[in-house]
Amino acid sequence: MNCETFGRHLVIETSGASHDPFMELVIKNFPKGINLDYNLIDRDLARRRPHNEYDTQRKERDTYHVLSGINKGVTDGGNIVIRVDNSEMDGSKYDYLKNFYRPSHADFVYEKKYGTTIPNGGGRFSARETVTRVIAGSFSKMLINKLMQKSSKDEIEFQTWAYSIGDIVQTTFKQELNSQMKALLMDIKSQQDSIGGSVRCIIKNFPAGVGEPVFNKLHAALAYGMIGIPAARAFEIGRGVEAGKMRGSQHNDPYISDERTNTIRPAKNDAGGIIGGISTGEDIILTVHFKPIASIMQPQHTVNKKGENDILQITGYHDVCCVPRAVPVVEAMAAIVLADELLGNCQDK
Repeated sequence: MNCETFGRHLVIETSGASHDPFMELVIKNFPKGINLDYNLIDRDLARRRPHNEYDTQRKERDTYHVLSGINKGVTDGGNIVIRVDNSEMDGSKYDYLKNFYRPSHADFVYEKKYGTTIPNGGGRFSARETVTRVIAGSFSKMLINKLMQKSSKDEIEFQTWAYSIGDIVQTTFKQELNSQMKALLMDIKSQQDSIGGSVRCIIKNFPAGVGEPVFNKLHAALAYGMIGIPAARAFEIGRGVEAGKMRGSQHNDPYISDERTNTIRPAKNDAGGIIGGISTGEDIILTVHFKPIASIMQPQHTVNKKGENDILQITGYHDVCCVPRAVPVVEAMAAIVLADELLGNCQDK
């Protein structure tokens, strides 16, 4: 596996940079006979695009072209190849940055590893690359529900939302930011600054018995997928960090016999739907925390390529906070991981 691929059974491969003519996605090992839901792809892409004053003003329509793997709207079992157009790809606007190491950007480490600098924008480090993740997530949802038809009447449901921005938290699923969050983002924008936050994702109706112990735990696979999202800094499953402050008598989750569903299940689900690396059948509850966007409009101290202390003021298109647009990306990565695990689970039986 290299840095451009993800997955063990369902494998996705992406390429393209923020100011290349297009981004490309290849999905390998996708089963044949699954109807393509274009509306689902379009809805997920629309959720990722900027909509508000505190989002980047870069306007990309995310026009995509299915090049292979689909025959008359149905997957044919071959590699699915999709290209997404980049319409705003003038990298020359970043020429003024070529002699600086931008604070908290990848310029310095990229040069140390590859011996050159990122030619325009953030290159492969740019969150522009997440457009391909979202499309792969849409395909993964289609696959998940196809696989689930064999074992359950219930479709897997994703509830994903902006859990926090700064210190403001909304603990229950809500598709939009609350008024306090919006006001905070506008205030941060007026200060030419940025702010971090977190995304919560709850996956409902996921079956018990999926995942593996030791190195391929289900929550480890989810953590790997989430921490690879640009600007992600921490991952929690269930009670997460809070569990480190609890006693066993508080965190332990007794099993009960649920007469309503005729199943045995944990009473509280403090583990977030995964115990021992294997799903319990309860809601999978995960939270991803994101750092503030590194590109801010305030003058900042840095060092130029000559090693001299310097002042840099960044201009251009930048989000005030990545959380609102990270919501569909977190959901997409959850879907990709779960589809990969379900496909492997089916192959193991």
